[in-house]
Amino acid sequence: MIKRINQYSLKAKATAGFALVFGIMFLSAGVGLFGLLNNNQQLNAFSDISEEGRIADRIDGNLYASQLAFKKYQTSTNKDYVKQYETILKSTHENINQFMELSHNKDRMGYMENILAKTDEYQKTI
Repeated sequence: MIKRINQYSLKAKATAGFALVFGIMFLSAGVGLFGLLNNNQQLNAFSDISEEGRIADRIDGNLYASQLAFKKYQTSTNKDYVKQYETILKSTHENINQFMELSHNKDRMGYMENILAKTDEYQKTI
């Protein structure tokens, strides 16, 4: 095999060497690009999960605020608390809808549907 390589001219050897180097370079670039695309997908998935967490925190805060407004209404019968409750409830529904559009987890979506049912139940009592 070495004798065969020695038969080629210097120009042919150099050309073959550069072709080999470029081939290895393109192969490593392809592997690196594939890795970057995979990282991008993982980052997008993490971003979605983080956004789900932020929306869930807003929903949680809204639920506590709506319960507080409901309790205040029960103790004082002031209609301002009903308006406050309805505003919070509207925001809660918007956040739950955002969460359900973003989430692909059936358990989390079922939990949010339960929250919607409970908020509707509270609204009927007002």
